[in-house]
Amino acid sequence: GGGFTTANGGTARHRMAAVDTTSGTLTPWDPGASSTVYALTGSCTSGVLHAGGAFRSAGGVAQQGFASLDVGGDFECSGSEPSITISVDEATQDLGATIPETHATATTEVTVETDAAAGYELVASEVSDAWGMECALPCTGTIPKWQDPIDPPAAWPTSTSDAFGITVRDAAGSSDDRLAKWGPANSSGWPEDDYTNNWYLSLASSFTTLLHESTDPTPPGGDTVLVTYRASPGMTTPPGAYATTITYTGIARP
Repeated sequence: GGGFTTANGGTARHRMAAVDTTSGTLTPWDPGASSTVYALTGSCTSGVLHAGGAFRSAGGVAQQGFASLDVGGDFECSGSEPSITISVDEATQDLGATIPETHATATTEVTVETDAAAGYELVASEVSDAWGMECALPCTGTIPKWQDPIDPPAAWPTSTSDAFGITVRDAAGSSDDRLAKWGPANSSGWPEDDYTNNWYLSLASSFTTLLHESTDPTPPGGDTVLVTYRASPGMTTPPGAYATTITYTGIARP
């Protein structure tokens, strides 16, 4: 992966390419990405390659910085694959009772531990492409997503309600280490209710979103990534108990 548009002597390839390890020639594989691909990793047997970078589409599908691509067969690998584990401090988070046009937040600690020499990527997805939170039956209401999932994180003013989104407030022990897309750096971290410096985005079910990445193995005990959820019902949001499911995935870089 990289920023190239040709490879191996001028053959068109769009920021990703594969080479036959025996002949040294390019394979037909050319999924394409809209911008630079910074990292590629995958399982030796799954036939799926994970790509991370600055792109907003990959493989002909809208993707926000992370994509899983079918390479049509197994990888040729040698040696053992790195290990990775992730855990969350609480399986559920309760944002409490809210009233229309007020904002409620809650934070989950996601711990990533890996021995991968090249580090890891932490990605996430949500249960729905259509809404941010759904009301439990018999209520049929929903709370919309803060923005289109393909859009990058942005400041979410308190004047905007009827939405659900997430932000990464801190990562790897210092907010200076978090991806710059989540807002300005602050070595002591931004408070959970700082709605100016914590930038939010929305997740999707049809693709994963890169939350954080590291280029080094984690220390003993792993890296801690603070993910904050924020919800604000609108004036017309039906009363009820609203919830969503977010899936976190850790990917070890070989």
